[in-house]
Amino acid sequence: MTWEALPTYSADFSSNMGGSMITNGFVVIGILSLFHAAYSAAQHRSYLRLVGIEESALPIDITIQALLSMMITMYGRSEMGSETVEYLKQRFFSTRLYQKKVAVIEGGRHQARAV
Repeated sequence: MTWEALPTYSADFSSNMGGSMITNGFVVIGILSLFHAAYSAAQHRSYLRLVGIEESALPIDITIQALLSMMITMYGRSEMGSETVEYLKQRFFSTRLYQKKVAVIEGGRHQARAV
């Protein structure tokens, strides 16, 4: 088998591996919101020290914002991951080289089965 016999692929990963615009938006919005929650928590601690109040739990709105931001970021990232996995699976399993490896693993048979 020569290298010329293998299928060629373009190096354009922008449409296949980057995720859609919506999932990228979820990740960006989630991270920005998480940074805002962290900044709000730091401001709240600073305010408590300035007033002289003993430190207590964070206000519920900051806690909710942090949790929702983390969930939005994780959702967006998991959706990006599933698109990437599907693309790589499609690209890897369709090559003749993979089919040849499957034939070798199955006991040296020379006929590769389709996966």
